[in-house]
Amino acid sequence: MISAHTEIAVSSSDKPKYGITSITTSYTREPKTGCPANTLFTIYATVKTSGPYEFSYRWDQKDGNNSSPKTYYMDSATTKTFVREWKFGRAASQGPKWVTFVITEPVNQTYQVDFEFVCP
Repeated sequence: MISAHTEIAVSSSDKPKYGITSITTSYTREPKTGCPANTLFTIYATVKTSGPYEFSYRWDQKDGNNSSPKTYYMDSATTKTFVREWKFGRAASQGPKWVTFVITEPVNQTYQVDFEFVCP
């Protein structure tokens, strides 16, 4: 008679490593054309994770109006869109602008959105 014995070790110390799998950025302009009293640019950063994950981020923009760091916890493999708005009055400085979405912890990553404010 042949006997077989198998041991299966289960340990909570072997946690899978999750993280950010992608970040996509985009923006919209309202109104799309023209030169009203105010033009609103809305910047989007969509973060996708492979599982539960905590990270810190901030927004930086060309004029120095940067946000303070924030910490966010994603409790599963999911997608979350973060939003930043920048409003320009008709008399605002025209030309190239940028906004960056910066992951500061645990790994520094920067995603820049470039656009142009023109009010002819």
